[in-house]
Amino acid sequence: MSTHPHANPPHRPHLGELVHDHRTGRDGVYMGTQGGQLYLRPPGGGIEWTARPEHIRAVAGDGPQAHAQAG
Repeated sequence: MSTHPHANPPHRPHLGELVHDHRTGRDGVYMGTQGGQLYLRPPGGGIEWTARPEHIRAVAGDGPQAHAQAG
């Protein structure tokens, strides 16, 4: 049996959750998943981009106040 140091499962965000895409270095609001890709949009609105689940982590302090402050 082998162990992998990065064995934690990817973060599974809920709709509207603010997440961080460590591949691009951007924070985005989770809009949905299609074909294994997560669709993110800038907190203040704008063009969506896609991210792989393993590149996403939750943003500390996410919630209604975090979205209001980000926008």
